[in-house]
Amino acid sequence: MTFLAASASPAAADRFERAAWAAIIGLAILRIATLWAEPLPLYGDEAQYWVWSLDPAWGYFSKPPLVAWAVALTTALAGDTELGVRLSSPLFHLGTSIVLVAIGTRLFDRRTGLWAGILWATLPAVSISAVTLSTDAPLLFFWSMALYAALRGIQGGGWGAWLLFGASLGLGLLSKLAMAYLLAGLALVLATDRQSRPAALDWRLWTGLALGGVIYLPNLLWQRAHAFVTFRHVADDANVQAFALKFDRLGAFLGEQFGVFGPLLLLGLLWILLRGRALPGRDRRATLLVLFSLPPLLAVSTVALLSAANANWAATAYPSATVLLAAWGTGALAGASADSPWAGRVLRATLALHLFAGIAAYAYHPVARGFGLELTRRTDPASRQMGWPEVAAALQPILAAHPGVPLVTEHRLVYSLMAFYLRPRPPQLQWNKDKRVDNHFELVADWSRARPDQAILATTDPSPPGALREYRAGERIAVITVPVYRDLSRVLYVYRLSELRPQR
Repeated sequence: MTFLAASASPAAADRFERAAWAAIIGLAILRIATLWAEPLPLYGDEAQYWVWSLDPAWGYFSKPPLVAWAVALTTALAGDTELGVRLSSPLFHLGTSIVLVAIGTRLFDRRTGLWAGILWATLPAVSISAVTLSTDAPLLFFWSMALYAALRGIQGGGWGAWLLFGASLGLGLLSKLAMAYLLAGLALVLATDRQSRPAALDWRLWTGLALGGVIYLPNLLWQRAHAFVTFRHVADDANVQAFALKFDRLGAFLGEQFGVFGPLLLLGLLWILLRGRALPGRDRRATLLVLFSLPPLLAVSTVALLSAANANWAATAYPSATVLLAAWGTGALAGASADSPWAGRVLRATLALHLFAGIAAYAYHPVARGFGLELTRRTDPASRQMGWPEVAAALQPILAAHPGVPLVTEHRLVYSLMAFYLRPRPPQLQWNKDKRVDNHFELVADWSRARPDQAILATTDPSPPGALREYRAGERIAVITVPVYRDLSRVLYVYRLSELRPQR
């Protein structure tokens, strides 16, 4: 990685900048090309977001609406394909890299900013997130935009900074409720950093906050009209029911962060914190970056200790941490000059490791096919999504033989995947086993509200479904079995239901 080595020569600095931008943009192009050339089947959640995109709204059961809006835009450009569904993800992450370049440049210098941008582009979690559709990609982009604007604002940036902050905050909240951690980070900065405190009384900051609230307000009104289902869903996911410390789950969550951020970067971050490089009075810029990282790390670690937490729940800690690591590795961090010779090597080793791992992940399936390797459920990271297009293809002629009869499913992911892969898409309903609203389709497509006189029921459960009791006539007409690997098959049990019983 000599093209990224430090140099005081203007010509070398220009070469470094061109190489860094080529890497950042080239990775985005590679990811789009991978989505086009190797379109793996959708995950159930990805298909669910596509279904949401067909019905534009200000909210959905488990997430705010921006991910569905993004899918509506990209499928309008690239069609209702896997590429069309996922296309926004590499673009959002490219945008995040560009914003981190701006943050690093503003706080430190151009070289640090470029390092921050390329480190972000190659993070392990970003390499995965950039080729799958999730709410994290827009969240992290708007988080980074709001972070940049807040740093400008507390440094006297004026109206433009705080209006950009408010707009980014509102759009971030429309992406994922975890955007609220940024407000906690800003509150920490205003409370603990003496030079930032005047911003707390600046009415331009409060105008920006009001703008963010106005942008988010339609989703809040949607929540109110739907009994705040998204807030309740987030609380159910956290599942903190009793005070019982689960140190094993906290350890598992912290261990997973080595995979999210990268082992060398996380060790570097721990070194910075343990050596006090970011303590107040050492380097204010580093302190600000740490204060914006702390709320998600502390909050999610607490959830992990009391219940359990997914590895990506603390992802918003890492944009500012990436800039901090870039400053440490380039020697721009005050008091870290003694670390700079080996810190720079850590960054270069990290970049090489992450690039290799990311490109290997993208080439995994083509290489396996090329060498004739037999994948299994254990050896294929994408095993969860394989086989469903073939299940839909086998179900299609059964539905075609019953035109207009709705397809009823028992699981939201089966509902979503069949919605995407059945062409033409049949009318669909969701069977609600426990009469509680636990997903979006039970909210908007509950069988009990439609009560069709006939239905085709498709279930992954081999036991007789409860829906049979609602009809006088019901018979299993097919068992669809799709072998995926020698240790994995997709099985769907299909029933024809008719003669609806009177409602009790």
